[in-house]
Amino acid sequence: MKPGIRMGQIFSLSLAILFLLAAQPGHAAGPSPAGAGMAASAQQLVETRATVRSIFEEDGGKRIYIRLKLVQLHDKPFPTLTFRVTDRALLAGIAEGSSVAFTAARAADENTITSLRAAAPCVRFQPCQ
Repeated sequence: MKPGIRMGQIFSLSLAILFLLAAQPGHAAGPSPAGAGMAASAQQLVETRATVRSIFEEDGGKRIYIRLKLVQLHDKPFPTLTFRVTDRALLAGIAEGSSVAFTAARAADENTITSLRAAAPCVRFQPCQ
């Protein structure tokens, strides 16, 4: 990888672009008030569709990761991204090749899945809901 560019920075930028593109008109964009905490971050989460490429473990099963290929709604520089799964129960019934809907957030300097569910695959040239 070239010096000066880190994958975490690239993913954070990609995730920020996703949030901006999916923002609904009429909502104020700006910093949240100091006491808002989790309520403000929950409002910023956007459900995204993807296909599971792989699920793998590191550190003897202590850390679980999932690689997801994002549905191509807009031009994204990196459509396949890796996320950490902190709750093993989220992976129940999810296999490689499955179509999923998920939300993610940045936690402990890693991109982390906050919710994950099986979803019908998106059909090309049709709205994906």
